[in-house]
Amino acid sequence: GNSFFIKDIFKLYNPEVVRFYLMSIHYRADFNFANEDLEVSKKRLDKLYRLKKRVYPSSHSKLPNKKFEDSIKDALNDDLNTSKAISLVDKFIQENNDLLDKNPKDKALKKQIISSLRFLEDILGIGYQD
Repeated sequence: GNSFFIKDIFKLYNPEVVRFYLMSIHYRADFNFANEDLEVSKKRLDKLYRLKKRVYPSSHSKLPNKKFEDSIKDALNDDLNTSKAISLVDKFIQENNDLLDKNPKDKALKKQIISSLRFLEDILGIGYQD
């Protein structure tokens, strides 16, 4: 009862949700597949898309967040620690939503968030959908 065909899961969940779910678990760790975990991953990914919706359409010029990008790279360079990278994404979402709540018209912040979201698209393959 702990195995599945990926084609069956894709009938129920977007492939990006499955990617996010699998990246949230370190590749060396044992894990037990559960639909509940996919639901949690879907909700976490939805938070990323809600942040994306808050800043788009905004200026598409880049304003890199070097500290965030370096922290993601450091996590991935640490034995491909995708679970740590995903936890940094969660923190990024929370912090930037809080900043946008305080100042929703901050164009520089929006540019930086957009740049970081594009970085996540490129390096982790998440958040690339509209």
